[in-house]
Amino acid sequence: MIEFAGSKLMRELVAIFANERKLHDRYDVATFATDLGFSLRQESRRGRATAMLVDWLEELMRSRDISQTELGEAVGLSRDKINKVMKRRRRLASDELLKIARFFDVKPPDAEGGSGDENTTNARSLTYVSVVGEVAAGRWAIVSDSDFVSYDIPYAVEDRWPPGAVEALVVRGESINRLARDGDIAIMLKLDHAPRYYQSGDLVIVERQRFDLVETTVKRIRGSERTGWELWPESDSPTHQDAIPLATGGDISSVRVVGFVLDFIRPVTRFEK
Repeated sequence: MIEFAGSKLMRELVAIFANERKLHDRYDVATFATDLGFSLRQESRRGRATAMLVDWLEELMRSRDISQTELGEAVGLSRDKINKVMKRRRRLASDELLKIARFFDVKPPDAEGGSGDENTTNARSLTYVSVVGEVAAGRWAIVSDSDFVSYDIPYAVEDRWPPGAVEALVVRGESINRLARDGDIAIMLKLDHAPRYYQSGDLVIVERQRFDLVETTVKRIRGSERTGWELWPESDSPTHQDAIPLATGGDISSVRVVGFVLDFIRPVTRFEK
C-alpha cells in the first residue's frame, strides 16, 4: 500500500478514490493525491472568502439600515439572489460586488480573500487600475502632447499580474463596435508582462507612429511569422473594414503590439466629478 503524508482523512480519501478509479500506478495515485489536496485547499479558501464577504455585507446593511429587497433593487439583483448570497448558497460575481461597493460608497474587499496558495493562478483581487488614455482608429495625436488626465477605476485583477501590468483605455469611435461601443473601457495586459507572445486570433492594443504622431487602436491580429501579420478591425462600420499590415512602410515609421485586451467594461451611469 502506498503511504502519503497528511491527515488521516486525506489518506482515506485518496485510498477510496484511487480504488474507485482503479489507480494502481504509484505516479498516478500520487498525482491524484496532489490534485485532491489542492482542490480541498481551494474549496477551503473559497469558503473563508465567502464568509468574509457575507460578514462585510451584513455589517454594511445593518449599519445603513438597508433591507435585502432594497439592496437588490439598487444593484439590479433579485431579493432571492441576495438572500442566497446571505445564506452562502450563491457567490457574488466580481461586477456584482463592485456595484454593491459603489452603492455603499466603500472600497470593495478582496474578492478571493487574498491570493492564498502560490499555485492559485486564477485568483482575483478587487483593486484599481489606471485609465491612461484612449483607443480610436484614425485619431492621431502628438506623442508628447496628450491632454488626457488619467484616473483609477475598480477592477478585479488576476493576482498573477504584478502591479502596473494591467491598465485601461477608453474606447472612442466605431472601429471595434462589434465588441465595444464609444465610451466603453478596454482592460489591457501589457505585452511585456504577458506569459506568451501574440498569436493569430488575439485581440490586441496596437500603436502606430507617423512622424511625431501616434494612433492607438484595438485590432484582431491574424497571420503568422511565416506569412506575415495583419491587424483587422472588429467593426461593421464601412469606414473601418481594411486590414493593416503589422509592418512599417510609407510614412508609418513604427507599428507595434503593446498589449492584450483582457476585458471590456461598459459604464452605465456617469456622473461629472
